[in-house]
Amino acid sequence: MRVTFAGTVLVLSMPAYALFDSGSSHSFIASTFVRHADLELESLGFLLSVSTPSGSVLVTRQVVKGGQLSFVTPWR
Repeated sequence: MRVTFAGTVLVLSMPAYALFDSGSSHSFIASTFVRHADLELESLGFLLSVSTPSGSVLVTRQVVKGGQLSFVTPWR
């Protein structure tokens, strides 16, 4: 079952608009957010091009490594 939703989430205690798609093959983060959050980038060593369902192509040579995504349910 494919699940997709979007909304504002906290990433490193900063609000960020996020789209979650369980059927996606890659995860992306805006370069402006990377700079704002002072995240460390590493070179992939190659050019990565990914076509999106809308027909656009995302291209990068860099990756944010060591990132971890976790969800906290405040109602528990």
